[in-house]
Amino acid sequence: MLIDETGGRPAHEREAVEGYPGHGIDGVIFSPLAMDPQHLAAVSNYTPLVLLGEHLTNSPADYVAIDNHASAREVVRHLLTSGRRRIGFVGGQPRRPTAVGDIRRQGYRDQLADAGITPRVGWQAHAERFTREEGAVLAARLVRRIRTLDAIVCASDLLAIGAMRGLAELGVSVGTDVAIVGWDDTVDGRYCSPTLSTVSPDLDFLANATLDALIRRIEGDRAPGRDVVVPHQLIIRGSSGAAH
Repeated sequence: MLIDETGGRPAHEREAVEGYPGHGIDGVIFSPLAMDPQHLAAVSNYTPLVLLGEHLTNSPADYVAIDNHASAREVVRHLLTSGRRRIGFVGGQPRRPTAVGDIRRQGYRDQLADAGITPRVGWQAHAERFTREEGAVLAARLVRRIRTLDAIVCASDLLAIGAMRGLAELGVSVGTDVAIVGWDDTVDGRYCSPTLSTVSPDLDFLANATLDALIRRIEGDRAPGRDVVVPHQLIIRGSSGAAH
C-alpha cells in the first residue's frame, strides 16, 4: 500500500493516477485536485480506479462520495432557517464542473433560487486549492466586497477554518455577524473557536465501499462506473448560530 499527497500538482497527479509506474500498484483510490477529467477517463480504461472527488461519465472508474448537491442544499436551508439571507460561497471550481467544489456550488445556487434569492457574482469566490490559506484570503475578500454578507458556505473544512481566521482578523464575529459552514468534519473543526458546523460523511461506509469497489476492479470487473452514495449528516456547531 502506498499513500501519497499530491498537493494538487498536475505532474504528480498524473503519476498517481497511472499507478506510479514501476511500483507494482494494482489499483488506485484517488481524490484529484488538478487532473483533467478527460485524462482521468482515459487512464481508467487500463488502471483500476476509484474516485473520491471527481465524477466521470462514460468511464469504468467508480465514484464513492456523499451527495454533494443535496448536502449543499441542506447547508443553505439551515442558514436560511437561522435567518441568513446574504449567503456567500467559497470553493467553486467552474473550470472543473464535475469536481466537488462546483457540484456543491450548484447545490448552493439551486437552494437559494428555490428561496427566491439570486446569488450575486460578488457573493462567490473560486478556489484553486482547498487550503486554510486560500480560505482566509477569499473569505476576507468577500466580506470586504460585500459588507452585508451574513453567511459563507465553504466547500471544505480547510477553507472554512481559514475563513474563520480571515474574518477574525477583520474583527468579524463568526457565528454572530457571519455564519460559516464547511464539509468533511475534520478534527480541527471541533477545536476551533467557535466550533465549526460541517457536513459529516459516514467514513466507515465510505472506506468499505471504496475498497470493495477497488477490489472488484482489480479482479477484472470492467462494467461501466458505478456511483456509490455515502450517507452524511449536517452537524450544527457554534460557527453557524442564529443571525442577530
